Amino acid sequence: MSKIQSILEYQELAVRTCTDLGHQSTNERHMNLGVITEIGETLDIFKKNMAYNKPMDLVNLGEELADIVWYIVNKCALENLPLDDNYQEVLDQTAELLETKMFTVPDLAVELKTEAILVLILNAYCAPVNNIFSAPIVQIAFLNHIASWFDLDFGDCLSNNIDKLRVRYPEKFTEENAIERNLKAERVELEKTPSKPKRKRK
Repeated sequence: MSKIQSILEYQELAVRTCTDLGHQSTNERHMNLGVITEIGETLDIFKKNMAYNKPMDLVNLGEELADIVWYIVNKCALENLPLDDNYQEVLDQTAELLETKMFTVPDLAVELKTEAILVLILNAYCAPVNNIFSAPIVQIAFLNHIASWFDLDFGDCLSNNIDKLRVRYPEKFTEENAIERNLKAERVELEKTPSKPKRKRK
């Protein structure tokens, strides 16, 4: 498929594989737990690199960031929450926030900044508070920034995510396909657009 150009386009494609568990509150809980789970899987990449000296799997990082977005946009669809179509403005505003003291502590590595942002998004789902991180479009913008820190193209991450889900669910979501996954075929889709050479991060 051609590269996804907007969050609204991604949402339209992501909704296809969102299962209906029969009750609105159950569906919303599914999305909340999904965000929490995917953030945990993303943080696990950094834990394994730090504790076990395992090389950073940037393909997996892009996959997990996009998986978080999948749950966010489907939660918005379920709750009829609009996703701001002025995404570039939100992206610029969050970039300015990243230049404040909160994220520019001397020697604060990209990995630590990434972990801090993921935990702040996590808090929005575990202990909801009304701050900038409670807005779904802002959460997505911060995930976009994380991708860029690791030289990952966010549009490619989202596009590959949809292609991965097409491999998993050719028609629509089924419990059988959710359990019996062809991980090799999914990985092929995720690796279609190779990450750029890793730059030296501060």
